[in-house]
Amino acid sequence: MDDETDGSLWRNVGFRRLFTGRLATNAGDSAYLIAALWLVFDLTGSSLYTGVAGFLIRGPRVLRVLAGPVVDRRPPHQILVWAQLLQGALVAVLAGTALLGELSVWLLLAVLPFVSGIEQFVSPAEKAVLPRLVDDERLVRANSLLSLAKSGTDVAFQAGSGVVLAVVGAASLFVFDAATFVLAAVLFAGVTVTSDTDDDTDPAETGDSLGDDGSSYGDRLRAGVGYIRGSRLVPFLLGAAAVNFGSGAMTAVLPELGAALGSASAFGTLMAALAASTLVGSVSATVFEDVPYGTVGVAAFLISGLSLAGAVAVSGLVGTAGLLFLAFVPVGVFNILFFSVIQSAADTEFVGRVSATVSSLTAATFPLGSLVGGAAAAVVGVDTLLYGYAGLLLLFGVGCLVDKGIRTLPPVTEADAETLGFGG
Repeated sequence: MDDETDGSLWRNVGFRRLFTGRLATNAGDSAYLIAALWLVFDLTGSSLYTGVAGFLIRGPRVLRVLAGPVVDRRPPHQILVWAQLLQGALVAVLAGTALLGELSVWLLLAVLPFVSGIEQFVSPAEKAVLPRLVDDERLVRANSLLSLAKSGTDVAFQAGSGVVLAVVGAASLFVFDAATFVLAAVLFAGVTVTSDTDDDTDPAETGDSLGDDGSSYGDRLRAGVGYIRGSRLVPFLLGAAAVNFGSGAMTAVLPELGAALGSASAFGTLMAALAASTLVGSVSATVFEDVPYGTVGVAAFLISGLSLAGAVAVSGLVGTAGLLFLAFVPVGVFNILFFSVIQSAADTEFVGRVSATVSSLTAATFPLGSLVGGAAAAVVGVDTLLYGYAGLLLLFGVGCLVDKGIRTLPPVTEADAETLGFGG
């Protein structure tokens, strides 16, 4: 780890490069997401197709668990570099086709899952490299800053991209995204770590399929899943899966809601409100690191459910966007603390696999929600669908309150593998 004697993460060169790379890639991703979802809706005029697009964007997240054993074996900073280069090449195809005036909804839908599939290696690699760059007592702060990099760029670029899209079209946004992938690859290339698993030995030369201990890919995958089976986080994972189903449905109907409120720029404003809520939640997370995590969970989802219901009830873009922002600030706090608990409590050799497994389990229902939400909106309407999601958030909050295993979870600063039941 780099010297942090002054107490500042910014003196840590590796973390600084990781943070800057995250800024670059998220700036492009924000523009890409707005362009892709709005363009699908614009080309088809149907929330059903935006639901399909949401499924194709989020669906590969279910497979993130498969990336865990790779991340825990190979140098994570190298995985970050190659992922950026491959994603940049795919987005460049969309940019070139758009510039030639040949971009179709079918090509767009075909490319979406490949870009997202490569992305599934990025988050586990980032979470695996972070504990090797910073001390345990700085993990919450470091995670908060990385989430800040993501949500901060989302706020600026999602709002701005809606306007740019309406003025100059999708091609410029795709060109911008491709360029940011290349920039991020250069920055990630400067992130170097030293660990027992981070060497230049080719597994094929040692006879290992993927592990330096002779274990196969399947063995390491099963070990990672078994490590969290029976832990106190399992009830939360099941509840989060249900909540993510509602998030998928909401994503599918936001373009239609934006169109009803104005235009592509209104859609960008709604997406920016969601990003801003994550931004504020990330910045605020450090305030709650000494608060019992179970208490944070109960409050977070009860507040979110009530606020989302209010966002649907009010009229006008300002009121809707404002309450939508308020609805997901608590969820942003909850998520930062959740992954900080994992990174702090899990054994180092399991961090990549546990992070990937948790991400897959909690994300599994999001793409299904996108499909169902896009189809259901045509039957029950956007407002009814969003009220249903608000009810789901409230139900999860009540569930956290009733379940003693979740309600009594300790603060992040006190969590360890034994307390959470990891490996049991």
